[in-house]
Amino acid sequence: MRDAFPEIEGQGFFDLLDQVYSTGIPFIGRSVSFAVQRKPDGPYEEAFLNFVYQPIFNASGEVTGIFVEGSDVTDLKDVELALRRKDLQLELALDAAEMGVWECTVIDGKFTDIKEDERARRLLHRLPEEDATFDNFASRVHPDDRLALGEAASQALDPNGNGLLDVQYRMLERPDMPERWIHARAKTVVSEGLTKFVGTVRDVSDRKDDEARQHMVSGELQHRIKNLLAMVSAIATQTLRGDDIADRRETFNARLHVLAQAQNMLMATTLESAGIHDTLRAALAPHGGSDDRFDIEGSHFEMTPKQSLSMALTLHELATNATKYGALSNDVGRVRISWHLMKTADEKQALNFVWQESGGPAVSEPRTKGFGSRLISRVLAADFSGEVRIIYPLGGVLCTLNAKLG
Repeated sequence: MRDAFPEIEGQGFFDLLDQVYSTGIPFIGRSVSFAVQRKPDGPYEEAFLNFVYQPIFNASGEVTGIFVEGSDVTDLKDVELALRRKDLQLELALDAAEMGVWECTVIDGKFTDIKEDERARRLLHRLPEEDATFDNFASRVHPDDRLALGEAASQALDPNGNGLLDVQYRMLERPDMPERWIHARAKTVVSEGLTKFVGTVRDVSDRKDDEARQHMVSGELQHRIKNLLAMVSAIATQTLRGDDIADRRETFNARLHVLAQAQNMLMATTLESAGIHDTLRAALAPHGGSDDRFDIEGSHFEMTPKQSLSMALTLHELATNATKYGALSNDVGRVRISWHLMKTADEKQALNFVWQESGGPAVSEPRTKGFGSRLISRVLAADFSGEVRIIYPLGGVLCTLNAKLG
């Protein structure tokens, strides 16, 4: 053997041969690595060998020879290694996607022999000591989603279908396991006469929350746009009456500007509410709200978007009238804007909001009510579910709003 295979000298094969001959104990080697020179004077290459050394005994029980059989399994070893690379890639991909793997056998429409990896077990809310049965699994699925799960499974098993299971359902809350949305995908596989589902599960709760928020935002935007268009229509109808169209166009544009400023302010903050100070700044900016003609006093409180828009338009109307006829029509008049928050007997928050002009020319109650007055007395009151009063003492216009905020 040394004469036939000199290139394997020093690789342990001859030592093993001597060992088997001396002990009479056979040796079986599987995928044993060795260096081989496949061509004379060629380079040595790594190869893998399956082989057996089987001692041959005579009638007296003495070893008289060794049966040797071997086969080169290098190609098989390469395939095995390639599969292990592939397995590692799959494992890394599943980890990156945070997916669990599962499979089950389907017999007469019933799901049996369920197998899950550890991530799938956790995602499907199965405790380690619980049996992996379909009934146990179904009991953990939200009742509202069980029908959809059953229909998806039936469609996947339909011989005329594509054999794909694709369904989303909620797992009920359990101790240390919050309610979560699961996306399950699987493929039907027929092997040895058995039909199996082989698939994955992953947590899509964050995506579902995003979809719910997006739906809410879309609905809120649609509602707000309708309100905005209704308000624009009312402003146009009330403002553009009469023959002095140029002046009325200017008034209309000013009101739209304030409306746009208030809307921009709402979009820059939040869809659910707007702070009083942000609304004040947006409404008073065209009227020198940053100078010292306004005294503003009051603590922060939140308004709904609808309340913020009507408050901004109210402040704009009051400031416009003050600029034309009241405290802001001269160089010394002032406007004090203040509000107080109080608790009512039923523990709700009450608002007392005051616009008070002083230092301007003497004022008197107008003979007719324009759009501005109607906006303040009707729209503002309705949006705050409160009471609005506008009075005209000689010292300056006084407007108050009393309402409950919650």
